[in-house]
Amino acid sequence: MGWLSFSVGLVSLCSMVFTVSGIGANWGTQCNHPLPPDTVVRLLRDNGFQRIKLFDADYDALRALGKSGIEVMVGIPNDMLLTMASSVKAAEKWVAKNVSTHLTTNNVNIKYVAVGNEPFLETYNGSFLKTTFPALQNVQSALIKAGLGTTVKVTVPLNADVYESSTGYPSGGDFRADIHDLMLAIVKFLSDNGAPFTVNIYPFISLYTDENFPVEYAFFDEKATPVTDGGTTYYNMFDANYDTLVWALQKNGFGNLPIIVGEIGWPTDGDRNANIVYAQRFNQGFMTHILGGKGTPMRPGAVDVYLFSLIDEDAKSVQPGNFERHWGIFNYDGSAKYQLNLGATNSGALVAARGVKYLDRKWCVMKPSAKLDDPQVSPSVSYACGLADCTTLGYGTSCGNLDARGNVSYAFNSYYQINNQLDDACKFPNVSMITKNDPSVGSCKFPIMIEPYYGGTERTVGSLQKQDAKSVQPGNFERHWGIFNYDGSAKYQLNLGATNSGALVAARGVKYLDRKWCVMKPSAKLDDPQVSPSVSYACGLADCTTLGYGTSCGNLDARGNVSYAFNSYYQINNQLDDACKFPNVSMITKNDPSVGSCKFPIMIEPYYGGTERTVGSLQKPVILASGLILFLLKIL
Repeated sequence: MGWLSFSVGLVSLCSMVFTVSGIGANWGTQCNHPLPPDTVVRLLRDNGFQRIKLFDADYDALRALGKSGIEVMVGIPNDMLLTMASSVKAAEKWVAKNVSTHLTTNNVNIKYVAVGNEPFLETYNGSFLKTTFPALQNVQSALIKAGLGTTVKVTVPLNADVYESSTGYPSGGDFRADIHDLMLAIVKFLSDNGAPFTVNIYPFISLYTDENFPVEYAFFDEKATPVTDGGTTYYNMFDANYDTLVWALQKNGFGNLPIIVGEIGWPTDGDRNANIVYAQRFNQGFMTHILGGKGTPMRPGAVDVYLFSLIDEDAKSVQPGNFERHWGIFNYDGSAKYQLNLGATNSGALVAARGVKYLDRKWCVMKPSAKLDDPQVSPSVSYACGLADCTTLGYGTSCGNLDARGNVSYAFNSYYQINNQLDDACKFPNVSMITKNDPSVGSCKFPIMIEPYYGGTERTVGSLQKQDAKSVQPGNFERHWGIFNYDGSAKYQLNLGATNSGALVAARGVKYLDRKWCVMKPSAKLDDPQVSPSVSYACGLADCTTLGYGTSCGNLDARGNVSYAFNSYYQINNQLDDACKFPNVSMITKNDPSVGSCKFPIMIEPYYGGTERTVGSLQKPVILASGLILFLLKIL
């Protein structure tokens, strides 16, 4: 069978008796231009959402949720599990800052703390097996000490791959053999503390990964061939998957443990099966299914769910698939993607975000006079897609109808909009131009970006660590507030009165990429026509803020400046060979090009964890672009 390992859903009709205890949603924030938190909270209230699940404890989001009455699940990311597991004090500080303060000062209705996010995914290779349960215990102890043990509950959002079926049917359900004892310990702990089991179920992923998966079984129309398990018949994957968990719990003596579906949904773009029609069909079908209050054959009654997700996130990793950026029931700007009745509005439809402000009505497109075989086109598209979002381009996607010139224009515009329509973001050498004529074609919409949100609580008295991706609109200094460098090394002597040495203590266990750099070729000349646009590209997408009068690298000569720019782009792209292929003017070297106070950095190894559901790494821009380039430049 193999169809029980993932599941999803969402949907509803007007005239239902609503017995669910409240519709929830996941609020992810991996966006280039996130909506202001106040706007998102108003969107939640307008659409009748009674619950929200966060992947961290973002201050602005929690502040905005204050006095809203919306029930909140705050998250502790996987990268904090070791800290929480190692120190009860650390757990107590986290609870005090991120739970107690918001409950008492901001009147935030926090009900759950999610400890980690899918930490036992098989793709993590056991990275969090030893830290999740101790972290869960310490956080619970911290909540009890804070007097919140009975009002705020801990949980661990787990992927459906933590259980399996020995028979291929729900009744064969049990926890995965390699983590069976650990799962029983966690389940017992949850039960002892009156806490729920949280599971993420994704039928779409099964369809995406298995070409033999029966498509109709993902939906709720009862068009699929049913699966019979003893005397029980299953007409959809969600019920079968959910009941596999129920059997696993029951088999191990915890048949009454409450279950929350932490994530469930269907993406709308980035794959041939990720489209508006399927998403609307799945989500509406799911809502209708659960709002009736029938539950599943093994667990009748209300089902607690958090839809995945609320809003598209255009900065998410695409390693699992291009669809990862398109799970939202709302677009990036809070507009509704399709008709969906959550059973909570008078209109029976989604209500769009209000008061959203957009940038000017202008786009960056390919010049009519430019030719597709111009040597600047291919690298320009590669740069644009690597740093922006081209996941709507491809076969079976919403922009799959574009011709070659349309693909190039879409790539240019995506980069231009993400960079706030700066003139310099539409200066692809001799092949781009700004237009006020909307280049959208049919279902393919060329977006206009919303105004950037500059709120936040970040720099009040400074910043902990250098942030090399921050906006430099206030000034190049914006990326250099940290008392530690990007790698956690101390910048200077500073006595905070908290260490025996009276000095800053550098981060431990930091791993670096190889000792190699990308520099200007000795044979290349400064007046080579490739040099200027190459430096412009590199600095536009990486970090050159240490170059300039009075800076740490102000002592470099012209060739040194070029090399620094090339290396910055190369390191940020994880030393990929393709990131040091500036046409005929760059090369990789193992000789450190640093000069005096100007250090040419070596990047630290990328962090592949995350605060959201991900089964892979951070985005690798050059690889992404290379994978699309042949399609983008196809001649129709």
